[in-house]
Amino acid sequence: MREKFMAAMREKKSQLCVGLDPSPETGGPDDLLDFCSDIVEKTSDFCFCYKPNTQYVLPMGFSEIKALNDLIHRRGCLSISDHKLSDIGSTNRAALFWLSSMGFDALTYSPFPGNIRETIDVAQRYGLGIITLTLMSNPEADYFMKGVVQGISGYEFTANQVAASNGLGAVVGATCEVEDIKKIHAILTKQLILAPGVGAQGGGLDIVRIFKERTMVNVSRDIITHENPAERAHDYQALINNVIKEM
Repeated sequence: MREKFMAAMREKKSQLCVGLDPSPETGGPDDLLDFCSDIVEKTSDFCFCYKPNTQYVLPMGFSEIKALNDLIHRRGCLSISDHKLSDIGSTNRAALFWLSSMGFDALTYSPFPGNIRETIDVAQRYGLGIITLTLMSNPEADYFMKGVVQGISGYEFTANQVAASNGLGAVVGATCEVEDIKKIHAILTKQLILAPGVGAQGGGLDIVRIFKERTMVNVSRDIITHENPAERAHDYQALINNVIKEM
């Protein structure tokens, strides 16, 4: 699964992931599908992946989401469900079955109930990658993810679990402290990093300098609400590629 994502990044010459977070004011299922499809059509030359957020596309049903993922794949890109799955094993298995049936390539996973290894194992049987929330970009995450228990922080514990379970990757916010990012880098030596927080949240690209070609930079609002999404996506693609070239 990791090579599938790396190959897509090489093919597209891009490490940009566009988050599909349409405003609730967009309308019903058909309107949401039209909006997301339009973004894909306009930006797919400049990114390698899309990340529909379940909370934003909630009105869309199986057929609309499957149609969106079919379009994403036709445009040579991959699709990550920003689902933040978080439950017991049997419930997780049901979600993994349906997310796979909808055509997703991977999904985000919340580690709080545990079950990291079990969920990764089941997801692999469905052809899905698991990207585990490890150190998020919102400040309140510090209380849970940076709290220390038995000498280890929450995010270090999660990163160790992801590494030991051979997970696809981890979510690490671009707004996080560089020292924390470096600690995760020391643990996750093979995994991909999905980095939200760039753009509207003010995050920089230090995380790209640390994880290099393994970084998937997610940008949502600053692209999908821009008057020219294609131009904005191209700008981010070039910005990220220039950081890589400088190293």
